[in-house]
Amino acid sequence: MQPYFLQEKRRKIAGEPAWMKSLNLQELLKKGEGQRIDAATNRPRTDGQLLAHLLGVKPNLKEWTADTCGRYLQVAAALNSDSIKILRTWHFQLGRECLMDNFTCIRAAVTAVNTPEQLVMLLEKLRYEQICGLRSFAEFVK
Repeated sequence: MQPYFLQEKRRKIAGEPAWMKSLNLQELLKKGEGQRIDAATNRPRTDGQLLAHLLGVKPNLKEWTADTCGRYLQVAAALNSDSIKILRTWHFQLGRECLMDNFTCIRAAVTAVNTPEQLVMLLEKLRYEQICGLRSFAEFVK
C-alpha cells in the first residue's frame, strides 16, 4: 500500500470523481442486463451482484463487492440532470478539489436529502460555499 500523500498525488492527476464513476457504473449495468441470470444458480442477480460480476471480469476489479457496487448505484440513481449539471460545473471550476469529488461526501449528500430537488439545493449551497471560500475540502471531511 502506498503512503497517503502518494495516493493523494495520484488521485489529483488520475481517475474521475465518484459521482461520475457511479454514472459510468450505472451505464455498464444497463449494458450487462443480458447476464442478469446467474448460470450456476439459475436465479436473477441483484443490481449490485450483476455489477460486481461484470467488474470481476477484469482481475484488478475483482475486489468490488456487490455491496460496494450497490452503494455506487444508489448515488447514480439519486442524480438527475440538474444535479449532474451542478456537479459538472463544480468539477470544471475546482477539479479534484471539489467537495463532492470523493465517494464518502457525495454519498453523504445523497442520503441527507429526500427528493432530487433537495439534492440540487444542497449541491448549489455547498458549491457556492466552497467557491466563496466559506468551506474547504479539508474542513468538510473532518
